[in-house]
Amino acid sequence: MLYDDLSGHDALFQGLSVDAVDKSVTLSFLAYPFFGASERTAIEIEFRDVETFLLQADMIAMDANRFAGTVNQWKIAQGEGTSYFQLIEGYLTIKSRAAPRLVYK
Repeated sequence: MLYDDLSGHDALFQGLSVDAVDKSVTLSFLAYPFFGASERTAIEIEFRDVETFLLQADMIAMDANRFAGTVNQWKIAQGEGTSYFQLIEGYLTIKSRAAPRLVYK
C-alpha cells in the first residue's frame, strides 16, 4: 500500500494549497519516512477531483507542539474515498474521486 512505510505520527503539518477551479488540495508535511527514522522528510500529498474538505485546527496548540509534532495519526485513502488526518488539536478530512499522490520534496 502506498503509505505503509510513511508514518504520520509526529509529522509536522506545514500547510495546504487549495485550487477551487481545479478541485485540488495539496497538503505539505515534514514526516518520518518510516518507523524509527531519526529525521523528518518534506512531502506533499496531492488530492485531485476533490469533492469536499474540512479543516479545523487550533493554531496556538499546533505552534506549541511543533517540537514534538502536530499530527497524531492519519489514514490516507488508497484510491477514491476519504482521507483522515488527526491533528494535535483538530482534524482534516478530504474526500476525493482520485487516489492521493505522494511527492517527496
